Amino acid sequence: MQKDADLELLLKDVDKAIEEEKKVSQDFGSGNLDVEETKAKLTHYHQTHAYQEMFQRQFKHMLDRMKKDLIALQLTINDLQESLRSKKTIYNQEYNDQMKARQEKL
Repeated sequence: MQKDADLELLLKDVDKAIEEEKKVSQDFGSGNLDVEETKAKLTHYHQTHAYQEMFQRQFKHMLDRMKKDLIALQLTINDLQESLRSKKTIYNQEYNDQMKARQEKL
C-alpha cells in the first residue's frame, strides 16, 4: 500500500517536472524548435509514404505484367502442343502408308 502511494507521488512529480520543462523551454524560444522538428518529421513521413506508394505501384505493375506473360505463355504452349499432336498424327499416317507400301512390295 505504502509503495503504491509512493509510486503515485513519484509519477506525479515526474509529470510536473516534464510540464515545467515544457513551459521553460517555450519561454526560451525552443517551442519553435519543437514545431520545426514536428514539421520535419511530417515531411519525412510524407516522403516515406510517397516512396512506399511508388514501390507498391511498381510491384502491382510487375505482378500484372507477369500474369499477362503467364497467360501468353500458356496460349503459346497450347498452340505448340496442338501443333505437335498434329505433326505426330501426320507422321504416323505417313509411316503407316510406307509400311503398307513395303509390305505390298514383298
